[in-house]
Amino acid sequence: MTLTICTPESATKDRPMPISRKAFILRRPSVPIMEPDLQRQLHTLYESFRRIKALAAWERLKRTEILPHRIWSFRMHDPTSDDLRNEYTFFIAGLVRLRSVLNNHVLAISEELREAIERQLAHLQRQVYALGLPERFGGPGG
Repeated sequence: MTLTICTPESATKDRPMPISRKAFILRRPSVPIMEPDLQRQLHTLYESFRRIKALAAWERLKRTEILPHRIWSFRMHDPTSDDLRNEYTFFIAGLVRLRSVLNNHVLAISEELREAIERQLAHLQRQVYALGLPERFGGPGG
């Protein structure tokens, strides 16, 4: 008995193969290269970090401007702390999402691109850690 091995593409209308003798060779699924998407996600993280730095600087300035001896001074609600927490949460979610894509070795991402983005993510994470946000809000920091 001879077993014929074929791929699904080799079967034609003129030459159908009997079902009992078909054996399919499964190929690795074709996955589109995700490099442009990774670059966009990395750019989004850099923009988020830029906003985090601006909010942290504004918060520091606000703390230095408080005059403790003026009890009667008018104080307006300032959502800077909430905005900072929200932006930090957005940053951490993006960081985790990008790392999970990089750790998925089924995707066709070149090793040198994977390593370059990992280095940039580590650099961003160290900068966030230097701002003291992980101790304040929790989450991965360094």
